Formats: sequence, structure tokens, C-alpha cells
Amino acid sequence: MKINIDDTQYKVNKTTLGDNEYQYNVTPKKRNCKLCSKSFENNNNGLICWTDDNGFYRSGYFCREHFVLIKTALKEISKQ
Repeated sequence: MKINIDDTQYKVNKTTLGDNEYQYNVTPKKRNCKLCSKSFENNNNGLICWTDDNGFYRSGYFCREHFVLIKTALKEISKQ
């Protein structure tokens, strides 16, 4: 089976598991902030996970400015 992945949009990491066995991790090179939709480079930072008032698990990627803002707000909420 052959899968074509655009190298300009995705970062591909190949791991060898054994004889003729490989694992591919494909991640986007750019992400969009959940609040302002600004595009930023994906360096595995910026992901925030939380639980809302109804107990549902939520997650989102945020730019640096909103990441700090959201982290601070979540810390304040958890103190209450």
C-alpha cells in the first residue's frame, strides 16, 4: 500500500520496529490557535487539555500569547 503525504505540510518521522516493519508519525507543521486562528509552527507546545463544567474532556492548540492566558486562567479556576 502506498500513501502520498505532502512534505510541505506535514512532518514525517519514521521508526523501524523490526524486519520490514516501520511506524510513521505524521504531524502537521503548522497549527491554528483555537482562539484567534493565528497560524504557528507546531513544536509540540501549545496543547492545553482541561475538563469543562459538565465533566467533558477538552483540548486545543493555542499561540504563545493565548497559551499563557489560558494556563493562568485554568490555574485560577483550579484554586477556587
